[in-house]
Amino acid sequence: MFELLPSASPSRRAVVGAAAWSVPAVVLTSAAPAFANSPGATTTPQFSFGPTPVVPSPDIPLVWDLNFVGAQITAPSTLTGPSVVTMTITFQPNATSQYPNQTVYTFPAPAGWSSNRPADNEFSNVILTSLATIAAGDSLTVNGLFAGTAADNQFGTFTVVVGVGATSSSFAIATPTAFPPV
Repeated sequence: MFELLPSASPSRRAVVGAAAWSVPAVVLTSAAPAFANSPGATTTPQFSFGPTPVVPSPDIPLVWDLNFVGAQITAPSTLTGPSVVTMTITFQPNATSQYPNQTVYTFPAPAGWSSNRPADNEFSNVILTSLATIAAGDSLTVNGLFAGTAADNQFGTFTVVVGVGATSSSFAIATPTAFPPV
């Protein structure tokens, strides 16, 4: 016959309880500008893309275009010098899409931007780089047709990663759930 003896090791519940109340043994620190914690300081780019950045294509029925009109990219206030602005654009279709491996359709780069991809092609992403630089707290106005869906009847989300210098922020821009009546 076997006899149960008290365990010498702590129970799982005791370990979890102790961990919840313990103080971390390692603390990571990094240098930051003196103004980084001041009220209103921003450490990542901000992007105001307006009320309707995704519009039906004027050329091809049932296709979405990512078209910015008066959008603003604002550099972090903690930026240390003038920096290049980039936008990396991808598209993820909804789970019910008939084309699950959707790509981004590329257009010629808008005025003031260059593209890492040739126009009128399909790619997993496109990276656009501003020909202008911006400094801490400055804004760059963004106008133009930047990308589109590569197939008709696609609904999903464009992801735009805005980079300014070594900082970046990701923004999701969903397509509407239906095309407007024709």
